[in-house]
Amino acid sequence: MGWRTVYISNKNNLSQSLNNLIIKSKDGQTVSVPLNDISVVVLDNLQTNISASLLSKFADEGISLFVCDYKHMPSGICIPFNNHSRLTGISKLQICSSEPFKKRCWQKIIQAKISNQANVIKLLRLENYILLENLSKKVSSGDASNIEGQSAKIYWKSLFGDFIRTNKPSKIKNDDIRNIALNYGYSIIRGTIARSIAAAGLFPSIGVHHSNDLNSFNLADDFIEPFRPFVDIEVYNMYVKNRSDFSLVNFIKTDKIKLLELLQKNVFIDNKKETILNAIEVSIYSFVKAVKEKEPYKILMPSFL
Repeated sequence: MGWRTVYISNKNNLSQSLNNLIIKSKDGQTVSVPLNDISVVVLDNLQTNISASLLSKFADEGISLFVCDYKHMPSGICIPFNNHSRLTGISKLQICSSEPFKKRCWQKIIQAKISNQANVIKLLRLENYILLENLSKKVSSGDASNIEGQSAKIYWKSLFGDFIRTNKPSKIKNDDIRNIALNYGYSIIRGTIARSIAAAGLFPSIGVHHSNDLNSFNLADDFIEPFRPFVDIEVYNMYVKNRSDFSLVNFIKTDKIKLLELLQKNVFIDNKKETILNAIEVSIYSFVKAVKEKEPYKILMPSFL
């Protein structure tokens, strides 16, 4: 899989030639990008045209294509199907995974999430780092005591103060820039996780905790949890310093690019330094191993360097 993220914000014609992405602007200028280098393409202009042959090439190369709506937020994703032999084998094992196994997986995911939240607070020199770190150690199988919810209240108050976290667009014209940016960053991470899930031969709709029948990406919504804090700290650094009224700040192109560049930020996983893009793949393939061996502790989670 590639490493480059391509962001399309202007009206362009997209096609392919000789295994290259061809971007042709309305004034006739052409840019060529090797498809082998690309991991993610984001279309943030509703007047962009894209050829069917290019879509087919994206599938062949394992490239995720995000499409943004008129509010410039990711509204859809195209990920490749797999036709390799792993698909039937691992998906059958995934379907047959026991409830105790799933609960232990969720325990490990939430422990990693809260631990990463604690490290966000520590790195920013805010309050309640020790409290969150201690809570991460209290997560039981399936998080029966909802330690995740308890931690969230402490975390968001420590990070942003008087702040209401929501993943739904506000009807207010000037929505809180922090929620807008968080939702954008999470969407990119979630879609990238979905790509790795499909590439590994897993069913994205079958989660270990999330189980909404209308959600095609339940497993991605499970595995995004420990990656969310990497978006959170980026959003904090982008907006919180020297800001007082967040409703007066616009979410602009440079902000989106910063969040897209998160995929290339380094984290720690499996005793190695990896980009978030690679860490997602490491985490998902460790889950495949855990499913095969019925050992939840085999799942690898990212942490801060």
